[in-house]
Amino acid sequence: NIIFSIVIYNVIYMRDTIQKKDLRKTKGLRKTKGLRKTKALRKTKGLRKTKALRKTKALRKVNSSSNKILTPLVCYNIDNVFQGDEIVKGLWLGRIADVLNIPPSIKHVLTVASYLKVKVPYFVKHHTQVNIDDQDCDDILKILPKALKAIDRGMSSPSSSIFVHCSSGLSRSPTTIIAWLMTRRNMSMNGALELVRSVRPKVNPNVGFLVQLRALEYSKGNIKEASLNIRNSKRSLT
Repeated sequence: NIIFSIVIYNVIYMRDTIQKKDLRKTKGLRKTKGLRKTKALRKTKGLRKTKALRKTKALRKVNSSSNKILTPLVCYNIDNVFQGDEIVKGLWLGRIADVLNIPPSIKHVLTVASYLKVKVPYFVKHHTQVNIDDQDCDDILKILPKALKAIDRGMSSPSSSIFVHCSSGLSRSPTTIIAWLMTRRNMSMNGALELVRSVRPKVNPNVGFLVQLRALEYSKGNIKEASLNIRNSKRSLT
């Protein structure tokens, strides 16, 4: 009986020992898997964070290297009142807030601005947008061919009209209209500016645009020649 008891004890002891080893092995395996999973998760999160940080730094670098203030998207001020001004018959000047309130007789719209998302009324047949910021260093001469062509189309008949606008209707769009008056109506820069201001007194083109308009006047309306003269004058100063 004693021998039998010892054998039974040894069997039970070995069984418990094996079970404990298996349990330790299972716990160790679970711990290892959990640790690997945690490290992989941390690595994934770190990688995502690094990519997001790189993207943010790159975006900041692009914005800072342009030396320009990005024009924000302008929300419509829907006051149901059209405050555009008719410079000459069929040629209207205003702000972006007036776009949705233009009368149905105006079938053409010209947007002279970057970063503005413009929705025009359903009855507008042609909408043209040229991208230009309102900074002294911006080249408005480069967008004039497309812009003036759009105005020509909008003024193609005595009954047609076009609405030209930028953000506030103070600098970019008035400059474009002044250039159109100079090249299409043979007006001087001062005469065209006075005409526009007589209808819309708060018009105030920035200094860089005025210099380019003066160059356009000296070149007798030749945009390419005016651009060349501007570039040559900049080179002579450097």
